[in-house]
Amino acid sequence: MNPIGATTSQISSAADGQQVGSATIGGISVAGYWSNSGGSFVSLAPSTFTNISVTDTEAGLQVGTLDGKATLWRGTPGSAIDLHALVPAGYSASRAEGIDVAADGTVTIVGQGLNQTLLRWEAMSWQGTVDLLTQDTTQISASAGAVFHLYVNGDPQWANRVYAIVGSANGSVPGILIGNNQLLPLNPDFYLDYMVTTPNDWIVPSLGYLDSSGRAAATATLPAGAIYVAGQVFLNHAVVILTANGSGFEVISDAVPLVIVF
Repeated sequence: MNPIGATTSQISSAADGQQVGSATIGGISVAGYWSNSGGSFVSLAPSTFTNISVTDTEAGLQVGTLDGKATLWRGTPGSAIDLHALVPAGYSASRAEGIDVAADGTVTIVGQGLNQTLLRWEAMSWQGTVDLLTQDTTQISASAGAVFHLYVNGDPQWANRVYAIVGSANGSVPGILIGNNQLLPLNPDFYLDYMVTTPNDWIVPSLGYLDSSGRAAATATLPAGAIYVAGQVFLNHAVVILTANGSGFEVISDAVPLVIVF
């Protein structure tokens, strides 16, 4: 499991096909995760950082500490969520050390925070839910170019189901009814037609199978200058998950907005 080029490495926890820990590469200690092989190591460190640790994983999520702040990741450095921003005033540092994802999607993260008045570490817990479809940014630049990621955060009971990410440049209200009178929160337009008829073109894979945890990740790349945008373009994306026999829709997510600026 030692990553290629690493002089040392260690794994602290594992779940759902991922292993988290750290490796020393080029004399620098970086933290991240593996997917069952040494060559699969992914660093979760941003381009600039002072200190990082990744301590636990479940359902494709990772938790740890980034520059003294408890942090949650969804597989990429850019997906980092600063959990310390949710800590009450009076705590100068925090650590996330464990994660549990319940069958209903409730995420519980445990760790500790440094009480700057009493100068002691105190137990902490964060709890919430993860939307069915999330992304690591809400705005990209057409002139500068960008890479962004979409995450399908399904339930383990939907393991290996077919999913499809679709979108609209024409808003999300009122949306359209599909399947058994189920609301798809996207309005018809050329972009929705494109996403339906040309899957896995811009967003890859926009059509695919959920993994054994009921989750998936997709990447979209917009090369610099590839399109000209006069002002802003407002996109919305949603994901639909098919039933086990593929004859209908099990669940449809809320719309996730993305702004393209020039």
